[in-house]
Amino acid sequence: ALVVALATAWWLFWTRHVTGFVVAAALSFAAGGWLLAADAWEGARRPALRTAFESIAGHPLNPTDAGGGGREIQVEVLGTLRTDATPRDWGATLLLDVESVRVGGPSGAEHLTATGGVSLNVAGALVEERIDQWRAGRVLRFPADLRRPSRYLNPGVPDGERTLALQGITLVGSIKSALLVDVVSNGGPLSEAASSARAHVREVIAATIGPWSPRSAAIVTAILIGDRGGL
Repeated sequence: ALVVALATAWWLFWTRHVTGFVVAAALSFAAGGWLLAADAWEGARRPALRTAFESIAGHPLNPTDAGGGGREIQVEVLGTLRTDATPRDWGATLLLDVESVRVGGPSGAEHLTATGGVSLNVAGALVEERIDQWRAGRVLRFPADLRRPSRYLNPGVPDGERTLALQGITLVGSIKSALLVDVVSNGGPLSEAASSARAHVREVIAATIGPWSPRSAAIVTAILIGDRGGL
């Protein structure tokens, strides 16, 4: 359809049919936009990481499959933090762009280049001691339990898996301990400078506004550096 629309627009342009050319050009742009959107959605829905997960877990994506995310798989993840770690009451949340995963034990390990976004929770008292090391742009390596996002098909309930896919998150999971998270390398100079500035802003806000109102501190943090984790 796109090729036909382009060819028609080209012919109408050379034959000076202005109205027809405008219509054909508009249809060409519409068809091109639709194709780009469809390709982007397919890439977000099934990145290489998702395909690798389905191959390992043994259950391909089923659009009608509902429930709590299905089977978990244990892998070693290598990825880059998208944002600074978000502190939680129980630990922290990490958002990463995965570069590769390792499957299997030391003797039969298999490295797979599998890109895609993941959201991981780290719990425990040790998170507070190490969370400052988990800054945007840094490369981390750690063992994790990955699974599909929970998906429920009740009428009126949002499709959580689709929502995360539109944000570039294809899998979710957990890390058993903060001690298992290794910082492989820092980000670039600009990334490190920006993360240091954000850390300083958080410290100042926590010390000056936090004691009076945690909610106000979270709002100010979100306004100043775009960190909505406290909200």
